Amino acid sequence: MNRVLTASLTALCIAGLCLSPVMAQDAKGGDAGKDAKESKPEKTEKPEKPAKETKLGSKSGGGDASLAGRLAGFTVGLVGGIPVAIVRRTGIEIKQGVKDLVGDTDNWFIIIPAGTLAVPYGAVSGGASGVMYGVKNAWSGAGDQPFGKDSFSLGDNID
Repeated sequence: MNRVLTASLTALCIAGLCLSPVMAQDAKGGDAGKDAKESKPEKTEKPEKPAKETKLGSKSGGGDASLAGRLAGFTVGLVGGIPVAIVRRTGIEIKQGVKDLVGDTDNWFIIIPAGTLAVPYGAVSGGASGVMYGVKNAWSGAGDQPFGKDSFSLGDNID
């Protein structure tokens, strides 16, 4: 079984290496196999528009960090940012649950019992959404500043 798997993997690697010169292109977008005499002058391209700013202030173009730096920042952001996002989202969900139960009131005799009812809801909902927001913040924060506040879900916006 191991020999079949190794032979198949080796054959795929060799086939991929054999096909890579065929699929290669030069930097200007033309085919690598054309001669200099056959190629026509390229049209000048319009300058690209700047990337739009998102809510977190990061560019939607992917960021300036290298792939290795972004992956390292993403991994560290996951380990440190997910627990922070869970705690922050749990607090937000508990406050939202209390507001849903009692509305906008300042009466502590109503808020305290509603808070005890909202804690289980907030813990479950905040735990689930905190994981999602932690992963999202780690990836988007790793694009511009791999080890910044936004990567660890410590920025101003948790969303």
